[in-house]
Amino acid sequence: MANKRTLAALVLIVPSLITGICVGWLQRVSAAGVPSVMTSQALRIVGSQGNLRAALSVNPQNGVAGLSIFEIGNQSPRIVVSVRQDGVGVVELRDSSGSKRGELAAGSGGGASLTLSDQNQSGQTTQRLVAGVAPQSGAVSVSMFEPNNSNPRILLGVKSDGIGSVELRDSDGNKRGELTAASSGDVRLNLVNKDLKGGLVLASSAGETVLVFNDSQPKHRAVLRLSASGDPSAAMYDKDGKAAWQVPSPPTLE
Repeated sequence: MANKRTLAALVLIVPSLITGICVGWLQRVSAAGVPSVMTSQALRIVGSQGNLRAALSVNPQNGVAGLSIFEIGNQSPRIVVSVRQDGVGVVELRDSSGSKRGELAAGSGGGASLTLSDQNQSGQTTQRLVAGVAPQSGAVSVSMFEPNNSNPRILLGVKSDGIGSVELRDSDGNKRGELTAASSGDVRLNLVNKDLKGGLVLASSAGETVLVFNDSQPKHRAVLRLSASGDPSAAMYDKDGKAAWQVPSPPTLE
């Protein structure tokens, strides 16, 4: 009876031991067989339903490496990360139709830019905002565009000398107004007419404020001034530049 119980126990235990040994051996073989480096020209990753979700590849023509990320059921990538031939690293954001709507780029020289685009009624993609940092000077600029126009309408920037500026331009790209502020605190506003000649200048520097009206020549035709000490003065000039009226005395013109 004891021999039968021992035999039955062996029948139950031995298969379990064999299974455990085989599983352990297979795991060791599988782990040892995994290569430390995989070499391939492309890698495609799919979801549980077989939908393409990501692709890593190298273009055989130009050698550009890129990573594309897809939404479910769409063969057009929504995000593309790549390094171009010129060494510029790029992250592209695209809509469901594959049109590029945003791009972040960084060059090997240190410059960087951000571009945001829109689609018009015809389906064409046009840039609406471009922000960038100059690689050498470190100047920062932001350009804003109207639809279907490659000329910026508003430009914001901080130059390498610390001067901040806001430019207003017409649809042809002509500067019609500019507001600048220096790091010293001096501010200046320039406005020009449609002929880009006459206009208005309002400036404040070292405690003195001046308002100047110019004609299309351009020549000063009227000047209002408030000195740093609080003394006001005003003058009006004829077309030849001669003072026609002043209170209390003609201001010094630069």
